[in-house]
Amino acid sequence: MKWMKPTFLFAVASLLVLSSSAAAQSNNDLRRENERLRAEVRALTQELEAARQRIAELEGELADRDRPGTRPVQDPLDDAPTTRTGEPDRGPAHNPAALLRQLQEEYTEAMNEQPPGRVGSRERESYYRALNRWYLDVNRRRHAVVWAVRIVDVAPSNRGSVNARVQVVQHDDPAIGYGDPFDLAISRSTAHRLMQMRDRAEEDRPEAYILRGQLSPQLRFNEDRYEPGPFNRPRFVGLFTEFEFTVDVRLLLPLEEADRILREQLKQSYESEVSDEVEPGDDSRDIEEP
Repeated sequence: MKWMKPTFLFAVASLLVLSSSAAAQSNNDLRRENERLRAEVRALTQELEAARQRIAELEGELADRDRPGTRPVQDPLDDAPTTRTGEPDRGPAHNPAALLRQLQEEYTEAMNEQPPGRVGSRERESYYRALNRWYLDVNRRRHAVVWAVRIVDVAPSNRGSVNARVQVVQHDDPAIGYGDPFDLAISRSTAHRLMQMRDRAEEDRPEAYILRGQLSPQLRFNEDRYEPGPFNRPRFVGLFTEFEFTVDVRLLLPLEEADRILREQLKQSYESEVSDEVEPGDDSRDIEEP
């Protein structure tokens, strides 16, 4: 039986090595999970501290405004028209606020209360796959939009184009906005005319513009996004999911000019329909009523 001892000892040694490897792997997984949780705590702490600082600033501004003889603190955007927030569903089709609400509802339906599970688990991998399938569907969509917008700010580029920040507003009341302002890339030809209008005297500048273009939604995965946060940038859709979009500009005209062109087009279309309805030789249009 002596010849069995080395084999037995080798088997015991192998088991010890395997056990040590498994323990080391388990420790590595725990270490990575702890590091991830520490990173999340640091990020949340930073967000909380930033929010506290902003609250303290606002409280200080309010105290200064309430103090007799103190001039109110001016905000860089104080010169911009005051914008009231409109109900998203009552605004133009696919406005940023309405589109965000729609995607949040779709997220709930797509995930169907599926639990995200722990990091590295089968449930987490299944959750990621379900998200990816939904992303592919949403990010292929294209929405034709015709919006009334207000130009918040413009920044000319070196190539003659313009990066503008615009706000979707109500057609007949530009003081009512839908969603947050967003960035818009404007081509050189359109940018040249826009800058000319921006250089006019303040009373002659267009208050609003008509934007026609194609909107492309962009859902993005962020493994560290669990909630909106104090600033909610980018916009939070659901667990691990953020929302942004781009608009390919096809037309940007002052509101009054766009309305005039639209009325002319409608008039021409109506006259063409009336002309088609009257058959050759029909002189009914020339008959006066008694």
